[in-house]
Amino acid sequence: MSNLLLVHSSEGRDELLHYTLASLNLYEVEKCEEILAPKLLNGDAFPCLKCLAWSADGSSLATGNFDGRVSIFSVNRTDAPFVSLGDLLPMHSRPCNGIAWNAAHKSVLAVGFDEHSADMSLFIVNLTRCLTCRSSASSKRGLLLCPCETSEKVQYKCGSGESTDSIVWQRSNADVLLRGASKTCIQVLDLRCGFRPQICVTTKATCGLDIDYFRDTLVSSYDVNVVKLWDLRQANHRLFAIDIPSPIVKSAWNPNRSGSLAYLYQYSKVIKTCQAWCASKSSERTLSSRFLPASMFNFDWMSTFSWLPSFRDYVAAASDSQGVAICRYGQSDLLTWNPNNELLFSSDSKNIQCKTFTDDISVVMKRRAQAGYGLPDGMVLSRHAKLCSDDEQLTWLWSWLETAWKLQEEEQVSLSGTRFPGIKAVLLSSVNDRCMSFDEPIVALAKGECRQINISQNRANCLTLCGWNELLKSSFFYADPVLLKLFEEGDFERALFITAITKRIPLFRSLLAEQAKSSEKRYNEIQSVMALILATPRYSGSLSVWNATCANLQKTVENNYLKALLSFFSEVNGGRCSMDDVLKLQDIAFCDKVAMALLYLPMHRLMAFVDKLLNDSWASGSLYGLLCTGISAEKDSVSLIQNYLDRTSDVQTAAVLFILNGSFAFSLHQSSLVYRIVNSYLTLLDRWQLWKERAELHQAIANHDPNNILSLPYTILGCSYCQQPIYSSPIRLNQWHTRVAYCPECKRPLPQCALCSLNVGFTPSCKQGSLCFL
Repeated sequence: MSNLLLVHSSEGRDELLHYTLASLNLYEVEKCEEILAPKLLNGDAFPCLKCLAWSADGSSLATGNFDGRVSIFSVNRTDAPFVSLGDLLPMHSRPCNGIAWNAAHKSVLAVGFDEHSADMSLFIVNLTRCLTCRSSASSKRGLLLCPCETSEKVQYKCGSGESTDSIVWQRSNADVLLRGASKTCIQVLDLRCGFRPQICVTTKATCGLDIDYFRDTLVSSYDVNVVKLWDLRQANHRLFAIDIPSPIVKSAWNPNRSGSLAYLYQYSKVIKTCQAWCASKSSERTLSSRFLPASMFNFDWMSTFSWLPSFRDYVAAASDSQGVAICRYGQSDLLTWNPNNELLFSSDSKNIQCKTFTDDISVVMKRRAQAGYGLPDGMVLSRHAKLCSDDEQLTWLWSWLETAWKLQEEEQVSLSGTRFPGIKAVLLSSVNDRCMSFDEPIVALAKGECRQINISQNRANCLTLCGWNELLKSSFFYADPVLLKLFEEGDFERALFITAITKRIPLFRSLLAEQAKSSEKRYNEIQSVMALILATPRYSGSLSVWNATCANLQKTVENNYLKALLSFFSEVNGGRCSMDDVLKLQDIAFCDKVAMALLYLPMHRLMAFVDKLLNDSWASGSLYGLLCTGISAEKDSVSLIQNYLDRTSDVQTAAVLFILNGSFAFSLHQSSLVYRIVNSYLTLLDRWQLWKERAELHQAIANHDPNNILSLPYTILGCSYCQQPIYSSPIRLNQWHTRVAYCPECKRPLPQCALCSLNVGFTPSCKQGSLCFL
C-alpha cells in the first residue's frame, strides 16, 4: 500500500498532505514536536494511488493511480476539500509512475507512465486546453490522451516502448525536464530543442529524481538499494554512490541547506541525512552523514518523510499506524567569517556571536554592478554618484569625472593619453598660459594692501576641475548652482568660504538671511566672522591688535572653514597673508584647498603644494589625489589607484576607472598592474554570473582596442564525454554557419549554455519552436 507525504509552503505557512490506507489527510503545520491531528479528511475516496503532485500555488492536486488514471482536483480548504476537475487516461491502461507540475506555468503537467510497446510513456499536458475540451468529450472515461486529440492537449510526448520511472522539472528553467527512463538512463530534455535528450546519463538508478534547491546541476536518484548523486556538468561520472541495506522509500534535498540530502529505506527507524561537498577534483569530494531516529517523532518506525521549507531545520515524518509528526533537526556548523574577521557559528538553529555588521565590500560591489555601476552609458557619469551616495569620496569622484570629461570634449583642454586630465597636466600644458592679475578679493575692500589673484587660462580650467567653474562668470547679485547647492545642503560655512574668496559677500548675506535660523549657534559664529571680514578694509589701527582679535575669535569657532577665513584675513608676516596656515588646516575639502592655491600661489609654490597633497593622498590611499594626476597609465595615477585598492579592496572602482579612460587594452602584458586589476574584476563578474554587465564592459574595452581583442583569455569548449575540444579559437566560432548540436568526434550532445540551457551550436527552427509550449 502506498504511503505518500507531500508539503506545500506559501507565505510562511506549511501544509502537509498525507495519503495512507486509501484516505487523504490535510494538515496545517505548527512548530510543535508532537503528532498532528488532521485538519481536513476525505475518507476512503482515493483508492489505489501511486503518486501525488501538488501545484506550486497550492490550488491544484494531481493524483496518479495504478490503472493509469490521472485525476485533477481543486484544493478547497473548506467543507469539501478536494473538488474534482476531471481525469486524464492513457490510451493503454498501465500504472502512472510520476507526476510533476511546472512551477512557472501552473496549468502545465508532466505525467510519466509505465512501459507499453504501442504508446509513449511521457506526456506533457496543458490542462487549460484539456479542461475546456471536457464538455465536448463524449467518452465517459474522462479526458483521453488519444492521437486524435493530441494536437489540442498534449504539448510534448516521448518514450516510445520505454517506461518513465520518475520525472522532475528544473527549478531555474521551466523548459528543462529530467526523466528517468526504463532503468537504463537519466535524460535531460529541453523542450525547446525537440525530442532528442540534451544529456543522457547511463545508470540503473532512475527512480526518485530530485534536484538540489540551490544548484540545479546537482541531481539525486536511486535504484533498489543505492542512492547516487550526479553533477550534470560532468554527467558521465557520478559524484557519490551510497549503498543501503534495504529498498529505498524516498530521498529528498533539504530546501534550506545547500547539498544536504535525506533518504529513508523500508521499515527503517532512522532518517539518514548526508552533506555533500562537491569539489572539482574527486579527491576533494566529501560526504558526511547524520541520523534522525524515529524516537524523535515518538514513532516505532517511519514509512515516509518530508522537509518543511518554512520552518528551518524541521522535518515531518509519517507512520501507517501513528499518523504524522514533526521535529526539529538541529545541526552545529561553522557558517562564515564576517567582514570584521570575527567568526560566526550556528548551533541547533541558534546563532552564536551574531552581531549587526556593515555590508562587506564584495556585497557592495555586487549590488552596484547589478545597478549598472561604471557602465559607459553615453558617458553620463554623474548618475553613478547616486549608486555610491553613502561614500563621500566616490560621490565626489564621479562628479569630477564628468567635469573632466566635458572639459576635454569641449576642447578647452587638449591632452593626449587621457580622457580625464589632472591639474598637474593642465598647468604644464601650453594652451594660452598668459598670466592675468586681479585685485580686490572683496567688493567692500577700498583701501589697504590688496591681495593679488593670479589667473591664467590653464588655472581657470583647473578651477573648473575643482568645481569652482562659475568663478570667472559669477555675478555679485546672482548665485551660481554650486552656491545654491551648498545652501540646500546647509553647508553655510563652506559657502561663506567660497563667496569670501570669490568676492561675493553681499550675495552670501542675502542668501543667509533667507535660509538660516538666527537662533542657531552656528549662525552667530558666521555673522561674527562675516562682520570681521567686512571690517578688514576699514581697519586702520595696530596690526598686533587686529591679529589678536582674529586669534581670539578663531578660538571660539569650531568649523575649520571659518578658522581658515580668519587666518586668511589676519595680517601676519609683515602685512602679508600666511597661506600655509590656511592650507594646513584639516577638514577643508581637498578641491577647496587646491582652488585657493590656484588663486593665490605663484607657480613654483603651487606645484610644490600640489605635490605635497599628492603624497598625502598616496599615503592614505585616497582617490582625491586623482584631481592632481588625472587618470592615465602613468606611474603616479596607477600607484594612487593601487593604494586605494589595497586600502578598500574596491577592485570594481579601480577597474572601471582604467576601462573608462581607455588605459586598459587587450594587448597589455599580463604582468601589467592595469591588466591584473581589470581582469580580476571581469573574473569577479563571471563568478557572480552577471553576464550582461561583463559583456558591456568587454565591449567598452574592445571599442578602445579593436585590433587586439583576441589577446584576452577565452574558454575552449570541450565535449563532456570524449573531452575533445570543439573550437580551437574564438575566430572559428563565427565561421560555423551551419551548426549542429552534437560533438563532431563522439556524436553526443554538446555542452549547454548557462543562460538559456540550449546546446552550443543549436539553432532552433520554426518547426522546432512550435514544439515549445512555454
